[in-house]
Amino acid sequence: MAAAYPDRSPGWRALPTAALQFLMGVWGLGEDDVDLVHDDPAAAVAAARPDTDTAVLLGPVPVKDVYAVAAGGELTPRKTTSFGPKPRTGLVLRTGGTGFS
Repeated sequence: MAAAYPDRSPGWRALPTAALQFLMGVWGLGEDDVDLVHDDPAAAVAAARPDTDTAVLLGPVPVKDVYAVAAGGELTPRKTTSFGPKPRTGLVLRTGGTGFS
């Protein structure tokens, strides 16, 4: 990873999504060539077509690792902070207070 991404920090290079980004380049894949399946390893493996696809299972990146990379001024690789399920469009969350005024 250090040879592939010499301009990136060790923390960035240690992210599982950085390894996936590297492998996508080796395999000649673009973002449109990858399907993401959240929270269901069995569904991810089932989505891979036998003899033609590869399922790559990544655990969630700890928030502290994301903060450490961001604190160093770097952006994380794509999908590092991807999560599911996603909130519905138009959903408004309120974090305390006494009410609307």
